[in-house]
Amino acid sequence: MKVRPFKILAVRSRRSAAATSAGFTLVEVMFAVITLGIGLIMLAAMFPIAINQRKLTGEETNAAAIATEAMAVMTQVATNANMPVTSTSSYTDPIDSSIIRPYPGIVMSLRNPQVSNVLTAGFGSTIFNNVRGNVVLPGDNRLAWIALYRRDGVVGVTATQSNTAQVILIAVQSRNTSTFASGDYLNATGIGSTDIVNLQARPIKVVIDSGVDAANPTLYIATITNSAVGNFTSPPAGATTGVAVQGAYIVIADDKVTTNTDNGRMNARIYKLGAQRTDLGPNSWELAPGNDFTVDQDPDGAGTKTTITNVGVTAGPADAFMVGRSLTSPTTATPPVSFDGPAMDIAVYTGFVPIH
Repeated sequence: MKVRPFKILAVRSRRSAAATSAGFTLVEVMFAVITLGIGLIMLAAMFPIAINQRKLTGEETNAAAIATEAMAVMTQVATNANMPVTSTSSYTDPIDSSIIRPYPGIVMSLRNPQVSNVLTAGFGSTIFNNVRGNVVLPGDNRLAWIALYRRDGVVGVTATQSNTAQVILIAVQSRNTSTFASGDYLNATGIGSTDIVNLQARPIKVVIDSGVDAANPTLYIATITNSAVGNFTSPPAGATTGVAVQGAYIVIADDKVTTNTDNGRMNARIYKLGAQRTDLGPNSWELAPGNDFTVDQDPDGAGTKTTITNVGVTAGPADAFMVGRSLTSPTTATPPVSFDGPAMDIAVYTGFVPIH
Protein backbone atom coordinates (compact mmCIF):
# COMPACT_ATOMS: atom_id res chain seq x y z
CA MET A 1 0.00 0.00 0.00
CA LYS A 2 1.40 3.32 -1.11
CA VAL A 3 1.32 6.08 1.47
CA ARG A 4 1.16 9.64 0.20
CA PRO A 5 3.14 12.30 2.03
CA PHE A 6 1.07 14.48 4.36
CA LYS A 7 0.86 18.23 3.37
CA ILE A 8 0.32 20.95 5.91
CA LEU A 9 -1.66 23.82 4.39
CA ALA A 10 -1.27 27.33 5.79
CA VAL A 11 -4.63 28.62 6.90
CA ARG A 12 -5.02 32.36 7.38
CA SER A 13 -7.40 33.22 10.12
CA ARG A 14 -9.81 36.16 9.95
CA ARG A 15 -8.07 37.73 12.84
CA SER A 16 -4.72 37.73 11.11
CA ALA A 17 -6.22 39.17 7.87
CA ALA A 18 -7.89 41.97 9.75
CA ALA A 19 -4.75 42.68 11.67
CA THR A 20 -2.71 43.16 8.49
CA SER A 21 -5.25 45.41 6.53
CA ALA A 22 -4.38 49.16 6.23
CA GLY A 23 -6.42 51.99 7.92
CA PHE A 24 -6.42 55.81 8.19
CA THR A 25 -4.62 57.58 10.92
CA LEU A 26 -6.11 60.56 12.74
CA VAL A 27 -3.68 62.91 10.98
CA GLU A 28 -4.80 61.65 7.56
CA VAL A 29 -8.46 62.08 8.45
CA MET A 30 -7.87 65.63 9.67
CA PHE A 31 -5.93 66.53 6.53
CA ALA A 32 -8.75 65.17 4.35
CA VAL A 33 -11.36 67.16 6.30
CA ILE A 34 -9.33 70.36 6.00
CA THR A 35 -8.85 69.86 2.25
CA LEU A 36 -12.55 69.20 1.76
CA GLY A 37 -13.41 72.27 3.83
CA ILE A 38 -11.16 74.51 1.76
CA GLY A 39 -12.73 73.19 -1.42
CA LEU A 40 -16.26 73.80 -0.14
CA ILE A 41 -15.35 77.33 0.95
CA MET A 42 -13.94 78.11 -2.50
CA LEU A 43 -17.01 76.62 -4.14
CA ALA A 44 -19.33 78.66 -1.91
CA ALA A 45 -17.40 81.83 -2.75
CA MET A 46 -18.11 81.26 -6.43
CA PHE A 47 -21.89 81.26 -6.03
CA PRO A 48 -22.36 85.03 -5.38
CA ILE A 49 -20.08 85.83 -8.32
CA ALA A 50 -21.99 83.46 -10.59
CA ILE A 51 -25.34 84.81 -9.41
CA ASN A 52 -24.22 88.41 -9.92
CA GLN A 53 -22.83 87.59 -13.37
CA ARG A 54 -26.09 85.92 -14.30
CA LYS A 55 -27.97 89.00 -13.11
CA LEU A 56 -25.75 91.32 -15.15
CA THR A 57 -26.12 89.13 -18.23
CA GLY A 58 -29.88 89.15 -17.79
CA GLU A 59 -29.96 92.93 -17.41
CA GLU A 60 -27.81 93.40 -20.52
CA THR A 61 -30.20 91.19 -22.47
CA ASN A 62 -33.14 93.19 -21.14
CA ALA A 63 -31.43 96.48 -21.95
CA ALA A 64 -30.87 95.42 -25.55
CA ALA A 65 -34.55 94.53 -25.88
CA ILE A 66 -35.54 97.86 -24.34
CA ALA A 67 -33.27 99.81 -26.70
CA THR A 68 -34.66 98.03 -29.75
CA GLU A 69 -38.23 98.78 -28.70
CA ALA A 70 -37.48 102.39 -27.80
CA MET A 71 -35.55 103.20 -30.96
CA ALA A 72 -38.43 101.93 -33.07
CA VAL A 73 -40.83 104.24 -31.22
CA MET A 74 -38.49 107.23 -31.43
CA THR A 75 -38.00 106.71 -35.16
CA GLN A 76 -41.76 106.91 -35.70
CA VAL A 77 -42.15 110.20 -33.81
CA ALA A 78 -39.00 111.92 -35.14
CA THR A 79 -40.57 114.91 -36.86
CA ASN A 80 -39.70 118.61 -36.94
CA ALA A 81 -42.59 119.32 -34.61
CA ASN A 82 -41.65 116.65 -32.10
CA MET A 83 -37.87 117.15 -32.23
CA PRO A 84 -37.06 120.79 -32.95
CA VAL A 85 -33.43 121.84 -33.25
CA THR A 86 -31.70 122.46 -29.93
CA SER A 87 -28.62 124.56 -30.76
CA THR A 88 -28.66 127.90 -29.00
CA SER A 89 -26.50 129.84 -31.48
CA SER A 90 -24.20 129.54 -34.48
CA TYR A 91 -20.78 130.68 -35.62
CA THR A 92 -19.03 131.49 -38.87
CA ASP A 93 -16.81 128.74 -40.21
CA PRO A 94 -13.19 129.85 -39.55
CA ILE A 95 -12.04 128.54 -42.94
CA ASP A 96 -15.00 129.43 -45.16
CA SER A 97 -16.74 132.57 -43.91
CA SER A 98 -19.72 131.93 -46.19
CA ILE A 99 -20.72 128.92 -44.08
CA ILE A 100 -22.73 129.33 -40.88
CA ARG A 101 -22.40 126.41 -38.50
CA PRO A 102 -24.55 125.71 -35.45
CA TYR A 103 -23.04 124.93 -32.09
CA PRO A 104 -23.83 121.35 -31.01
CA GLY A 105 -27.39 121.14 -29.75
CA ILE A 106 -28.08 120.84 -26.07
CA VAL A 107 -29.69 117.66 -24.78
CA MET A 108 -33.39 117.83 -23.99
CA SER A 109 -35.65 115.43 -22.14
CA LEU A 110 -38.94 114.47 -23.75
CA ARG A 111 -40.59 115.69 -20.58
CA ASN A 112 -38.26 118.51 -19.77
CA PRO A 113 -38.45 120.61 -16.63
CA GLN A 114 -35.10 122.14 -17.43
CA VAL A 115 -35.83 125.07 -19.73
CA SER A 116 -32.34 126.05 -20.81
CA ASN A 117 -31.29 129.26 -22.55
CA VAL A 118 -33.70 130.22 -25.34
CA LEU A 119 -35.30 126.81 -25.69
CA THR A 120 -38.83 126.43 -24.50
CA ALA A 121 -39.55 122.70 -24.66
CA GLY A 122 -41.10 122.10 -21.27
CA PHE A 123 -43.39 119.84 -19.30
CA GLY A 124 -45.99 117.91 -21.22
CA SER A 125 -44.36 118.42 -24.61
CA THR A 126 -46.04 116.96 -27.68
CA ILE A 127 -43.50 114.20 -28.12
CA PHE A 128 -43.89 112.95 -24.56
CA ASN A 129 -47.65 112.71 -25.09
CA ASN A 130 -46.95 110.61 -28.17
CA VAL A 131 -44.59 108.13 -26.52
CA ARG A 132 -45.62 107.94 -22.86
CA GLY A 133 -47.88 104.95 -23.45
CA ASN A 134 -44.93 103.01 -24.86
CA VAL A 135 -42.20 103.72 -22.30
CA VAL A 136 -43.12 100.63 -20.24
CA LEU A 137 -42.46 97.44 -22.18
CA PRO A 138 -45.77 95.66 -22.85
CA GLY A 139 -44.14 92.22 -22.64
CA ASP A 140 -42.42 92.89 -19.32
CA ASN A 141 -43.67 95.81 -17.27
CA ARG A 142 -40.69 95.62 -14.93
CA LEU A 143 -38.74 97.33 -17.71
CA ALA A 144 -39.02 100.78 -19.25
CA TRP A 145 -37.02 103.45 -21.05
CA ILE A 146 -36.37 107.15 -20.67
CA ALA A 147 -35.37 109.16 -23.73
CA LEU A 148 -33.33 112.30 -24.29
CA TYR A 149 -32.43 113.88 -27.61
CA ARG A 150 -30.42 116.63 -29.22
CA ARG A 151 -30.50 118.02 -32.75
CA ASP A 152 -28.02 120.47 -34.21
CA GLY A 153 -29.40 123.59 -35.85
CA VAL A 154 -30.57 127.10 -35.06
CA VAL A 155 -34.27 127.96 -34.88
CA GLY A 156 -35.31 129.86 -37.99
CA VAL A 157 -32.07 129.17 -39.89
CA THR A 158 -32.97 126.23 -42.10
CA ALA A 159 -29.49 125.85 -43.59
CA THR A 160 -28.08 125.02 -40.16
CA GLN A 161 -30.68 122.42 -39.18
CA SER A 162 -29.63 118.77 -39.13
CA ASN A 163 -31.84 116.16 -40.77
CA THR A 164 -31.05 113.69 -38.00
CA ALA A 165 -31.38 113.77 -34.22
CA GLN A 166 -29.25 111.99 -31.66
CA VAL A 167 -31.35 109.92 -29.27
CA ILE A 168 -30.05 108.82 -25.87
CA LEU A 169 -31.98 105.94 -24.30
CA ILE A 170 -31.66 105.04 -20.63
CA ALA A 171 -32.94 101.53 -19.99
CA VAL A 172 -34.40 101.22 -16.50
CA GLN A 173 -35.86 98.54 -14.26
CA SER A 174 -38.37 98.88 -11.45
CA ARG A 175 -36.49 98.54 -8.16
CA ASN A 176 -38.88 99.56 -5.38
CA THR A 177 -42.01 97.96 -6.80
CA SER A 178 -42.60 94.75 -8.70
CA THR A 179 -43.61 96.56 -11.91
CA PHE A 180 -43.99 99.99 -13.45
CA ALA A 181 -47.50 101.41 -13.81
CA SER A 182 -49.16 104.43 -15.40
CA GLY A 183 -48.47 106.42 -12.24
CA ASP A 184 -44.77 106.21 -13.05
CA TYR A 185 -45.20 108.41 -16.12
CA LEU A 186 -48.46 110.22 -15.42
CA ASN A 187 -49.02 111.58 -11.93
CA ALA A 188 -52.22 112.62 -10.23
CA THR A 189 -52.26 116.14 -11.68
CA GLY A 190 -52.04 115.02 -15.29
CA ILE A 191 -49.69 115.33 -18.22
CA GLY A 192 -49.48 119.11 -18.06
CA SER A 193 -48.21 119.08 -14.51
CA THR A 194 -44.85 120.57 -13.66
CA ASP A 195 -44.29 117.86 -11.06
CA ILE A 196 -41.58 115.28 -11.56
CA VAL A 197 -42.64 111.78 -12.61
CA ASN A 198 -40.72 108.57 -12.04
CA LEU A 199 -40.00 107.72 -15.68
CA GLN A 200 -38.37 111.04 -16.42
CA ALA A 201 -34.75 112.17 -16.31
CA ARG A 202 -34.09 114.42 -13.33
CA PRO A 203 -32.38 117.75 -14.13
CA ILE A 204 -29.21 118.38 -12.16
CA LYS A 205 -26.10 120.53 -12.36
CA VAL A 206 -22.66 118.96 -12.24
CA VAL A 207 -18.98 119.80 -12.16
CA ILE A 208 -16.51 117.12 -13.32
CA ASP A 209 -12.92 118.00 -12.59
CA SER A 210 -9.60 116.60 -11.39
CA GLY A 211 -7.51 117.95 -8.54
CA VAL A 212 -10.39 117.60 -6.05
CA ASP A 213 -8.81 114.67 -4.21
CA ALA A 214 -5.45 115.82 -2.84
CA ALA A 215 -4.30 112.23 -2.41
CA ASN A 216 -5.04 111.43 -6.08
CA PRO A 217 -5.00 114.72 -8.04
CA THR A 218 -5.50 113.04 -11.43
CA LEU A 219 -8.75 111.37 -10.33
CA TYR A 220 -11.86 112.99 -11.80
CA ILE A 221 -14.67 113.67 -9.34
CA ALA A 222 -18.28 114.52 -10.19
CA THR A 223 -19.81 117.06 -7.82
CA ILE A 224 -23.58 117.27 -8.22
CA THR A 225 -25.66 120.29 -7.28
CA ASN A 226 -29.31 121.19 -7.57
CA SER A 227 -30.92 122.54 -10.70
CA ALA A 228 -33.12 125.60 -10.72
CA VAL A 229 -36.28 123.51 -10.89
CA GLY A 230 -35.91 121.52 -7.71
CA ASN A 231 -33.77 119.77 -5.17
CA PHE A 232 -33.10 116.34 -6.63
CA THR A 233 -29.66 115.82 -5.14
CA SER A 234 -29.59 116.47 -1.41
CA PRO A 235 -32.25 114.73 0.67
CA PRO A 236 -35.36 116.92 0.94
CA ALA A 237 -37.25 117.29 4.20
CA GLY A 238 -38.26 113.90 5.58
CA ALA A 239 -36.11 111.93 3.11
CA THR A 240 -32.85 110.13 3.72
CA THR A 241 -31.42 110.02 0.21
CA GLY A 242 -31.28 112.10 -2.94
CA VAL A 243 -31.50 110.90 -6.53
CA ALA A 244 -27.75 110.33 -6.99
CA VAL A 245 -26.51 106.81 -6.27
CA GLN A 246 -23.74 104.52 -7.46
CA GLY A 247 -24.57 103.08 -10.88
CA ALA A 248 -26.57 106.08 -12.09
CA TYR A 249 -25.65 107.65 -15.43
CA ILE A 250 -25.06 111.36 -15.99
CA VAL A 251 -25.83 112.83 -19.43
CA ILE A 252 -24.37 116.27 -20.04
CA ALA A 253 -27.11 118.51 -21.44
CA ASP A 254 -25.39 121.91 -21.73
CA ASP A 255 -21.67 121.89 -20.97
CA LYS A 256 -21.50 125.68 -20.49
CA VAL A 257 -18.23 125.73 -22.42
CA THR A 258 -17.89 129.17 -24.01
CA THR A 259 -14.33 129.17 -25.37
CA ASN A 260 -14.07 130.03 -29.10
CA THR A 261 -16.03 127.44 -31.06
CA ASP A 262 -15.93 124.84 -28.26
CA ASN A 263 -19.44 125.56 -27.04
CA GLY A 264 -21.38 122.32 -26.77
CA ARG A 265 -18.52 119.93 -27.53
CA MET A 266 -19.19 118.01 -24.33
CA ASN A 267 -22.95 117.89 -24.80
CA ALA A 268 -24.37 114.33 -24.78
CA ARG A 269 -21.26 112.93 -23.07
CA ILE A 270 -22.25 110.12 -20.72
CA TYR A 271 -20.63 109.26 -17.38
CA LYS A 272 -21.49 106.76 -14.68
CA LEU A 273 -21.28 107.31 -10.94
CA GLY A 274 -18.89 105.09 -9.05
CA ALA A 275 -18.11 105.17 -5.34
CA GLN A 276 -19.45 108.05 -3.30
CA ARG A 277 -16.76 110.25 -1.73
CA THR A 278 -18.31 111.70 1.39
CA ASP A 279 -14.83 112.78 2.51
CA LEU A 280 -14.90 115.32 -0.34
CA GLY A 281 -18.47 116.46 0.15
CA PRO A 282 -22.02 115.07 0.47
CA ASN A 283 -22.57 114.98 -3.29
CA SER A 284 -19.14 114.01 -4.60
CA TRP A 285 -18.63 110.82 -6.57
CA GLU A 286 -15.86 109.02 -8.36
CA LEU A 287 -16.67 108.01 -11.93
CA ALA A 288 -17.02 104.30 -12.64
CA PRO A 289 -14.19 102.60 -14.56
CA GLY A 290 -14.99 102.51 -18.25
CA ASN A 291 -17.25 105.55 -17.90
CA ASP A 292 -14.60 107.96 -16.67
CA PHE A 293 -13.84 111.45 -17.97
CA THR A 294 -11.31 111.63 -20.78
CA VAL A 295 -9.61 114.81 -21.92
CA ASP A 296 -11.11 116.04 -25.20
CA GLN A 297 -8.26 117.12 -27.46
CA ASP A 298 -8.46 119.85 -30.11
CA PRO A 299 -10.35 117.84 -32.77
CA ASP A 300 -8.84 119.49 -35.85
CA GLY A 301 -5.40 120.43 -34.54
CA ALA A 302 -5.69 123.80 -36.24
CA GLY A 303 -5.83 125.79 -33.05
CA THR A 304 -9.41 126.92 -33.64
CA LYS A 305 -10.55 124.75 -30.75
CA THR A 306 -9.04 124.04 -27.37
CA THR A 307 -8.37 120.95 -25.27
CA ILE A 308 -11.17 120.45 -22.75
CA THR A 309 -10.02 119.06 -19.41
CA ASN A 310 -13.18 119.44 -17.32
CA VAL A 311 -16.90 120.17 -17.43
CA GLY A 312 -18.80 122.87 -15.59
CA VAL A 313 -15.79 124.81 -14.29
CA THR A 314 -15.23 127.94 -16.38
CA ALA A 315 -18.81 129.22 -16.69
CA GLY A 316 -20.60 127.54 -13.81
CA PRO A 317 -21.90 123.98 -13.36
CA ALA A 318 -23.08 122.20 -16.47
CA ASP A 319 -26.72 121.29 -16.97
CA ALA A 320 -27.18 117.53 -16.96
CA PHE A 321 -29.75 114.76 -16.59
CA MET A 322 -29.80 111.72 -14.32
CA VAL A 323 -32.33 109.00 -13.53
CA GLY A 324 -30.84 107.33 -10.43
CA ARG A 325 -33.08 106.35 -7.55
CA SER A 326 -36.81 105.79 -7.86
CA LEU A 327 -39.35 108.20 -6.50
CA THR A 328 -40.42 107.01 -3.05
CA SER A 329 -44.03 107.65 -4.02
CA PRO A 330 -44.35 107.84 -7.82
CA THR A 331 -47.91 109.19 -7.77
CA THR A 332 -47.29 111.97 -5.26
CA ALA A 333 -48.18 115.19 -7.06
CA THR A 334 -46.85 117.77 -4.64
CA PRO A 335 -43.13 118.48 -4.04
CA PRO A 336 -40.85 118.09 -2.25
CA VAL A 337 -40.13 114.73 -3.78
CA SER A 338 -37.96 112.06 -2.20
CA PHE A 339 -36.07 109.12 -3.65
CA ASP A 340 -35.23 105.65 -2.45
CA GLY A 341 -33.56 102.38 -3.44
CA PRO A 342 -30.73 101.57 -5.88
CA ALA A 343 -30.32 103.12 -9.32
CA MET A 344 -33.06 102.22 -11.79
CA ASP A 345 -30.50 102.52 -14.58
CA ILE A 346 -29.54 99.33 -16.43
CA ALA A 347 -27.66 100.68 -19.42
CA VAL A 348 -27.48 103.61 -21.84
CA TYR A 349 -27.69 103.43 -25.62
CA THR A 350 -27.39 106.20 -28.19
CA GLY A 351 -28.14 106.39 -31.90
CA PHE A 352 -29.45 108.67 -34.61
CA VAL A 353 -32.92 108.84 -36.13
CA PRO A 354 -33.88 110.62 -39.37
CA ILE A 355 -36.20 113.63 -39.13
CA HIS A 356 -39.23 113.22 -41.37
